[in-house]
Amino acid sequence: MPRATQTATRGRCFVCRHPARVLPPIRELVIGLSAGALLAFAVLFAPVFASFALGQEYSATGRGGLDYGQPDEGLPRAVLVLDQSGSMWGGLGRSSKMKIAREAIAQSLLGLDGRLALGLVAYGHRRRGYCGDIEALQPVAPLNARRIAGIIKKIQPVGKTPISGALREAARLLSEASDDPDSGDPSGASGDRARGPDANPVREGGAKASRQPGSIVLLSDGYENCRQDPCATVRALRRMMPGLRFHVIALAMKPEDLQRIQCVARLGGGKLVEVASRDELEEALSEVFTDIAAAPRFSGWDTAARGARSDEPQGPPRLALRAVLAEGQRLPLEGVYWRVRNKADGAKPLYEKTATAPVIDLAPGRYVVEARLGLVSARREVEVQRRGTTRVSLSLNGGLIRARTFASRAGAILDNVYYTLSRREPGSAGNEQLLAVSREPSPAYVVPPGAYAITVRHGLARRTHNVTIRAGDVRNIDIVLDVGTLSLRAVAADGRGEGDGSALRRMLFLIYEDDPAAPGGLREVARSAADRPVFTLPAGLYHVIARYGLVQSRKRVTIRPGARTEQVMVLAAGRILGEARIRGEKRALDDLVTYHVFAAAQGGTAAEGASPNLAPDLEKALVRTSVPAPVIRLGAGRYRLVATLGPTRVAATTTVALAPGESKRALLEFDAGWLSLRLVQQPGGPPLGDVFWRVLDDRGEEVWSTGLPTPSAPLGAGAYEVQVTYRERRFTRRLVVHSGERQDLELVTSAL
Repeated sequence: MPRATQTATRGRCFVCRHPARVLPPIRELVIGLSAGALLAFAVLFAPVFASFALGQEYSATGRGGLDYGQPDEGLPRAVLVLDQSGSMWGGLGRSSKMKIAREAIAQSLLGLDGRLALGLVAYGHRRRGYCGDIEALQPVAPLNARRIAGIIKKIQPVGKTPISGALREAARLLSEASDDPDSGDPSGASGDRARGPDANPVREGGAKASRQPGSIVLLSDGYENCRQDPCATVRALRRMMPGLRFHVIALAMKPEDLQRIQCVARLGGGKLVEVASRDELEEALSEVFTDIAAAPRFSGWDTAARGARSDEPQGPPRLALRAVLAEGQRLPLEGVYWRVRNKADGAKPLYEKTATAPVIDLAPGRYVVEARLGLVSARREVEVQRRGTTRVSLSLNGGLIRARTFASRAGAILDNVYYTLSRREPGSAGNEQLLAVSREPSPAYVVPPGAYAITVRHGLARRTHNVTIRAGDVRNIDIVLDVGTLSLRAVAADGRGEGDGSALRRMLFLIYEDDPAAPGGLREVARSAADRPVFTLPAGLYHVIARYGLVQSRKRVTIRPGARTEQVMVLAAGRILGEARIRGEKRALDDLVTYHVFAAAQGGTAAEGASPNLAPDLEKALVRTSVPAPVIRLGAGRYRLVATLGPTRVAATTTVALAPGESKRALLEFDAGWLSLRLVQQPGGPPLGDVFWRVLDDRGEEVWSTGLPTPSAPLGAGAYEVQVTYRERRFTRRLVVHSGERQDLELVTSAL
């Protein structure tokens, strides 16, 4: 029989492990039996003695297997943390990374049964997009390779990569399996246990370092994507469990992720192995697990270290601090704000910092220690001894509330949620004191005992959850809003939008719900002028209106919990393609033109075509734009387009009849010419400054004025009078502007 098999069967056989409890009663029974009875006894119990003699296990039920509630004493201990994020379905060679990992794990563990106690933690295998999807699938127990392979075969990658939370869960498993009698329950409570990345500010893992070596082996193809820092997690866990080691197997990992995850192995005192194939992965896992299994075995406490220990405190004077939620708990809290003052002259703090379990070098004497976390605090006077470490645990006498919000019962955690925490005064309904607000996806509040209300707002949805907290409570509050999202866009009847052709712009979207008490039976609940708005709405039936100028489209939409509904609003609209130029010129005007669109009955009484200085009531325009060559969306109908040019407001007009989905080109031509002005003392001399120009039409009305020394502007064809004022002197000149003509008018003061 192979040595590994013999070791494993000794660990499982009850007779082998407890001969002093089993053999004496059997001996007494045999002495009192007759010969016939002895024969029957031998036949009945022959399999038991045979298995005992051969070092094999016997099971009366025929099932055999390991007793997972009683792990072997002294076996090296490890936890495998397995990445089950969605990226594990990615291809690697001719197979997927997940399939390769299953095969390599199963093969690498063969032959290690009885040489290693192994636990299993997986993340990302149950819920998509949820950072709290972390599960201990197997406690730390004598390795059964077939059992581990069977567990891994049943799980599927679907979710995210919460590495930090998974490492804390693995450390918790090792702490629970620790043979350190002072390690206790790492949760600090027999009921609600904090797990996963949402566990902050409560630390996962044991309160003291185990004498038993422990290792965590992380197999992952990517870096943390749940807003936590695995490197900081490793540092914190190593401070709490100095014997803990971290190994990383990086499976086809991106270079940037590989560089970031190096710190886990470096700070964890373990190995980082980069693999890119099944053979490389199997070799790396075999090497790591074999090294762990070859570690020296321990039986309870390290007797050599214990024998060397003295009752006298050793080392320089230090103060080690930790804070817990309530008396009797061992689990230290993270993110505690500490302040240490000298009791005699406590004016200035000697130590002031946010830390988990600080160790401070202090001179012997009396000190005042304060700890604060969230809404709770504690204060104690302590005396630091002359030698060794003085350990102080402060009870904050509080409870922990963690909140998460889901769109539906089977949905993912919602982001962009607005939380408010209020304290409810007993015996007074509605009398609440606001304590905190947060937009974190999963906020955590440490509060004194009492009654509280957590209110969640997301979009138009709102819900309140009441909770009563006692000292030491850790309450996870999951709130289901039953909301869905509605995504809208609008297109014309031809299915096209503007710009990129995907949506109409400058839309107005309105959302209504049925309300018999409201005018018309509808009540507006939301509106948006975005091109592609997204609304979060409670599940139900809504009326959606998309409005574009005089055109609108209406739909009835049903919103379902946790679902995203996309609606395209089709408007019976056409397009007018605007273009403007001066008559006689081929080049289109790219600037100085403003387009106005009126219903056909509006826009003034001027005849269609070119009209100098046309001045309709432009404030009544349905559409106004200064975009060159605009594309104007309008509903079916007749429209008058008026284009004004430059500061003189030379105008051109035309009428367009538009059908749904139709595109029509509208060319507006100005009967205008360009006029440039300058005042000089001598012909061809430099222009004079400090001038003021006025241009009057043939009726004596001002059409243009400016203080520029050399102005230029378009003017409608016709007769004009040009006036210029220079140092209280006025100079005048009459001229005629012809369509398409450019004139440079130079006025010479010496000739006027």
